[in-house]
Amino acid sequence: MRITVMQPVEIDVDAIRLEVPVVHEEEVEDLGSDFPGLDPATKRLTLTLDLATGTIRGWPAGREASAHLMPRDEGSYFLLDGERVVASIEQNYVPRCLPGEFGDYVTFRVTGDGRVLTYGERREWKPRPSEVAEAFFGEGA
Repeated sequence: MRITVMQPVEIDVDAIRLEVPVVHEEEVEDLGSDFPGLDPATKRLTLTLDLATGTIRGWPAGREASAHLMPRDEGSYFLLDGERVVASIEQNYVPRCLPGEFGDYVTFRVTGDGRVLTYGERREWKPRPSEVAEAFFGEGA
């Protein structure tokens, strides 16, 4: 008889790249065509969130902004170790480890130094390792 035993494995991860559609015209207008990471032609926003610092990589110094997007089940999210994709959630709801609410929304503010703040509470966004593991690898991960 053969059985499969799942054993915990530690892996190094350092960022989550989100690629979400900017579906509604008012979202495009609210962001502005010069929002960092927004491709106005495809109406997709791509940002890489650093897990250790709670910042957006490559964010322009001094730029403050906010986003309130509703990608629902059309966003893709990639767990990264450097540039290597370790796990992905594609064409799906917003994972709980990202700043947002109800699985439908990505909502955040960005400070001039690139720090991500939760939209309503305005606290720094830094997910716990257990939240990231559960989002990308399932319950009990």
